[in-house]
Amino acid sequence: MRIGRVRSGIINASEGLSNEAEEDPGLPRVPADNVRYAIAGDGTVALAGEGGEPTEWEVCVLPVKLHALGKAEPLYLAKNGQEGVDLDSIAISETSVTWTTKKGQPESAPV
Repeated sequence: MRIGRVRSGIINASEGLSNEAEEDPGLPRVPADNVRYAIAGDGTVALAGEGGEPTEWEVCVLPVKLHALGKAEPLYLAKNGQEGVDLDSIAISETSVTWTTKKGQPESAPV
C-alpha cells in the first residue's frame, strides 16, 4: 500500500454559475459531464472531459504542486462538429499525455 498526500485541483470553475458573466476569465472550464483521468507516477493528472450544450471535449493536464494540483492546462479542445475524444483512451507517461479521437486517430502532447 502506498501512502501519500492527497492533492486536488479545480477542473471546471464555472460549474454552478447561473451565467457566463459571473465567471472569472482564465479559470479552467473543462467539460465535466463525463470525465476520465490517468495519474502519472509523480502524481500529475491527465484528464479528458466531455459535456455541455453543444457538446465539447477537452484534454488537459494538472501538474503537481506542493499542496495541491496546479491549474488545468489545456492540451486539446474540440467543439461540436469537430473530432471528439475517446475518453477511455486517456493515458499519461513521464513525458506525454496520449489519447485517441472518436475515429481512432492517436493524439499526444508533451507534459
